[in-house]
Amino acid sequence: MEDDSQKLQAVRAVSKDNLDAAPSSAPGAIVHLETYEDPDTKKPFILWGDIEQAFENVIHVRYKSRIVPYLKGSDFMPLVPNRIAAFPDAVLDVVVRDPVPSAGAATPKIPLQETPPVIPQMKEGPTTPTNAAANTMRRNPQYGLVEVALENYNHMEDPAKGPRLRGPQEIPDQTLPPSSIKPNTPNAHARAPQDSTGNNDITEIMMNARLGVTQAQVALGDLYRLGQGVNQSYQVAMDWYMKASEQGDPVGQRRVGALHDQGLGVRQDSKTALTWFLKAAEQDDAPSQRNIGVLYHSGRGVPKDYSQAMEWYSKAAEQGDAAAQYALGLMYQCGQGVSANISQALVWYLKAAEQGHGQAQCNLGFLYGNGEGVTQDYDTALDWYLKAASQNHVVAFYNIARYYYRGRCSLQQSTMATEGLKRAAGKGDPDAARYLQELERLRQAEQ
Repeated sequence: MEDDSQKLQAVRAVSKDNLDAAPSSAPGAIVHLETYEDPDTKKPFILWGDIEQAFENVIHVRYKSRIVPYLKGSDFMPLVPNRIAAFPDAVLDVVVRDPVPSAGAATPKIPLQETPPVIPQMKEGPTTPTNAAANTMRRNPQYGLVEVALENYNHMEDPAKGPRLRGPQEIPDQTLPPSSIKPNTPNAHARAPQDSTGNNDITEIMMNARLGVTQAQVALGDLYRLGQGVNQSYQVAMDWYMKASEQGDPVGQRRVGALHDQGLGVRQDSKTALTWFLKAAEQDDAPSQRNIGVLYHSGRGVPKDYSQAMEWYSKAAEQGDAAAQYALGLMYQCGQGVSANISQALVWYLKAAEQGHGQAQCNLGFLYGNGEGVTQDYDTALDWYLKAASQNHVVAFYNIARYYYRGRCSLQQSTMATEGLKRAAGKGDPDAARYLQELERLRQAEQ
C-alpha cells in the first residue's frame, strides 16, 4: 500500500519577529502541503503558490537555519511556477511578516504567484508603430537565451512553454519598425511607411530613393520588407537598405544588420550582422549599440560577454534608449556582468518604464508586489501592471487578474485583464491560454 505521507510536506508559520523562539508544538500548528516530483531530477518540491494559500504575508521558507531558495533552471532563472525543494522528513518554517495566528484561526487564501521578470524585450525603436502593430498581442514563445531582438523582427520576451522561465527571452513581432523620414531637401518629402497609404506617397518615396535620398531609400526598403503598397520582398528591401548604407546612413546599416541576423532575404549570419551594427554604432546609433549588447548578452555571433553587453547597453541607455535601459535593469537584477543590485535595477527600470516600456513596467510591478528592493506596495504594483496592460502585456494581464483573488484590484480591472488574456489566447498565444487555465482553477477554488 502506498504511503501517502511521503507525498506531503510538513510546514508551520514562524513570525519574522520571533525567529529564535522555539516553534510551537501545539496541535494544529503544523499543516501539510502536497509535494510534486520534478520529472528531470526526480526530487520532490512544493509550489510557492500552495505556501501562499496556507499563510499570509510570506517572506521566505527556512530549513533549520538555511533559507530555502526558489528552484532555478540551468540559466539561473526561477522556474515557473515558482517552487522550492521539499524535505519530507522535516518540518519547514514559513517565515511571515505578521504575528502567527493560532492554528484554528489560520485563514487559507487563494495563492497569488506573480510571474517574475523576463529577459529582455529588445526593440529597434523607439518609433511609432503602425495601428496594426499596436493592436498585435505580444506573445512569448520560448527561445532560451536572449536572441538579438530588433523591433518587429525580434523575438525577445517570454515566460516560456512548460514550467520554466528561461531568460533572456524575446517578444516576436513580424516586422521591423518603420524609419522616421525627415527630409532635408525641398523635394525630398518622403514619408515613413506608416504614413504611406496611397500610391502618390509610394511614388514620391520611390522617386526620392532613386535620387539618392537615404531616408527615402530606407523607407522604400521598409515598404518592401513590410509588403506595404508593394509586393513583399526581403531581397529588394535589402537592396535599398544597402544603397542607404553605402552612403553611410546608420539606419540603413542597422536594417542590413537586422536582416542578416534574422536571415531574411540572406543567409542567417550574426557575425555579419554585428559588422553592420558596429558601423551604425560608431555613428552613435543607439538601437545598434543596444543590438550589439544583445549579441554579447546571448553569445550570438560572438563569445558571450556580460561586461561587453553592459558596456554597449550603457552607451544606448545614456542616449535614452528605453529597451537598453530595461536591459541594464535586468542585468543589475540578475547580477549579470555586475553584482546584483536591486536598487540600480529599479533606477533603470523606472527610466524605461517612464518612456512606456511595457516589460519594464511589468517588472516594476513585480518588484513592488514582492517587496524586492522597495517597501512592498500592492497599490503601486497594480499601477505599474495596469500601465503594462494598456500595452497588451500578457504577464501584466495575468498578475492583475490574480490580484482580484487577493482583494487587491477591482472586479472591473480583473475583467479587463481576463478579457485581454482571452484576446491574446484567441490570437494563438500559448502563455495566455495557460494563464487562463490557471485563473479558472483559482475561480473554482474560491467557490
